[in-house]
Amino acid sequence: MLDKEILEFCGNFVPRINPSLDLMRLVVSRYPQLLPNAPVVTIGGTNGKGTTAGYLFGLLSKATQLKLGLYTSPHIVSFSERIQLSNKICDDRYLAEIWRELCPSLNDWRGQLSFFECATLLAFRVFNIENNDLNIIEVGLGGTWDATNICQPIAAVIVSIGLDHQRYLGNSYADIFADKLGITRTGKPLFWGNQGRGANDPAAQTKLAEIVRTKQLTLWQAGKDFALLPERQFRVTIKGLPSIDTLDLPKTVGDQPRYLRENFVLAFATCWWLINRFGQSSKQLLNVIADRHDLLPPSVRGRFQLLHD
Repeated sequence: MLDKEILEFCGNFVPRINPSLDLMRLVVSRYPQLLPNAPVVTIGGTNGKGTTAGYLFGLLSKATQLKLGLYTSPHIVSFSERIQLSNKICDDRYLAEIWRELCPSLNDWRGQLSFFECATLLAFRVFNIENNDLNIIEVGLGGTWDATNICQPIAAVIVSIGLDHQRYLGNSYADIFADKLGITRTGKPLFWGNQGRGANDPAAQTKLAEIVRTKQLTLWQAGKDFALLPERQFRVTIKGLPSIDTLDLPKTVGDQPRYLRENFVLAFATCWWLINRFGQSSKQLLNVIADRHDLLPPSVRGRFQLLHD
């Protein structure tokens, strides 16, 4: 199995965490072709980043002709759940072929790279081979030193803030938020989902304002620039883009728990910006919303499903 093959390369069958970008920087400095060629949107947060990434991928896949890549973690059944393409099936056999072609370039770091770093480099290699137009990347842990943060995203999305992985990220909402805000880039948009217990923490809010100011971020946030409304509706009123004052949630989303509906609205707001940035048809996106499409990839949907015998 591919995951065991990668773990063997890493020299440790218990996945470890490398809390630094130093090794990833060294690898891509020697092999810059391993960095994504296409624009990237990076999605982080304590909870909800996988479904938000999945909704964004589903919306763009059905509403545009863009060639997309989606990188998420962890996988449930098959390693290939981590790496999805909008234009072709991406299974373990296909990924194993690319991994074996990639291995010689990584041999100098055999036993040093973590499983997640190897998986991330494999995803980037796949996306470049497929000549994608846009890649959607879910952060693994935190943000600042996560392997995915070797990219230079055109926009960052942070879904929620809570107390998670405190050994690595800190013991306060403000410290954890600061680490996750490390995925933002100077002058670029930040879509903030305004969810989680830390969202209303005064110190966390101060940290957000400080980083928005110092990095000159364009901040768009839930409750202000886009919002879930009563009666299974939502709005998007992002400055500089056409406004949507009231729109019905897709039928496949309206019956979901509130946090999933909020994740969908966050994904839609990000999609609305991307549609306009890439010159795609907003009408087609609205048609997708009106249809009965299941907008989550099966691998992501499986994270919150309850199955009974």
